[in-house]
Amino acid sequence: TAVDTTGDVGQWTSIYCPATDDCKISYYDVTNGDLKFRDCADTICSGGTTTTVDTGGASQACGSGSCVGQYTGIDCPTATDCKISYYDVTNGDLEFRDCEDATCSTSNTATPDSANDVGQYTSIDCPAANDCKISYYDVTGGDSQVFDCGNTSCSTGGAVRNIDTTNNVGQYSSIFCTASTCHISHYDVTNANLRYAFCETLGCAVVINSIEDSTGDVGQWTSIYCPTGNDCKISYYDATNGNLKFVDCGDSECGGQATTTVDTGGASQACASGSCVGQYTGLYCPTATNCKISYYDVSGGDLKFRDCTNASCSTG
Repeated sequence: TAVDTTGDVGQWTSIYCPATDDCKISYYDVTNGDLKFRDCADTICSGGTTTTVDTGGASQACGSGSCVGQYTGIDCPTATDCKISYYDVTNGDLEFRDCEDATCSTSNTATPDSANDVGQYTSIDCPAANDCKISYYDVTGGDSQVFDCGNTSCSTGGAVRNIDTTNNVGQYSSIFCTASTCHISHYDVTNANLRYAFCETLGCAVVINSIEDSTGDVGQWTSIYCPTGNDCKISYYDATNGNLKFVDCGDSECGGQATTTVDTGGASQACASGSCVGQYTGLYCPTATNCKISYYDVSGGDLKFRDCTNASCSTG
């Protein structure tokens, strides 16, 4: 379904579905530099309401006015209470929007972090309506950070948690929180590795970092999902070989993991030869042995889908 066709729209999308016939989509309006929101009215989103949630009022290149809405993440504790994290391009801030109705026509806004240039590559997970966690990239410091919201609108009582400050880390972040823990996958730019962080408390007071894959340039476009607190799965891109890869963690710290090349491109880093698959990954796991991966075939210009039939995604 073509959900929005007005101008150049649809970059940096994120989706959450409180019900099978009620999906919510946050995305970026390039033409106007705005954050937009779609409230689907049916299973295929052929009907629904589109709302401009935050207005930038800029040119496509953000050369004038301001731009807001890149790197969006969305989670909806209920059908009428969606939370959106995103990047304020002009001011270099992490922004948060707390929707007060199903269409996000009314909402509260907060700037959880405005120190330095922060807020790219956001990902959000809300164990409760008043307890959202946002992972993101600190551009100035080159750090992986998490903001722990202190209330429903993320306006007071929150705190910035430094997840990883070694080297230039934190791009392509993805976060998943259970009732008592948070798990973050992200990219180590300096060493070109996939990295993983495990927060033993929801406030991320205790952090364990580990390099999960250091074979070549790997770890861009990560997506994480945890069927249980000690069984996380990560999909990501192998830039050296142009492949889609998958990690099945063996415990809560992602030790003893199994790494699988799920789809093979066989290209150079620049995709100049052969083919490249595995960018822009999205991961969802209904069970520990049944993960679904959506991703981009660069060379073919196609949307691809992987249906894993075992825990390590070695078959499917």
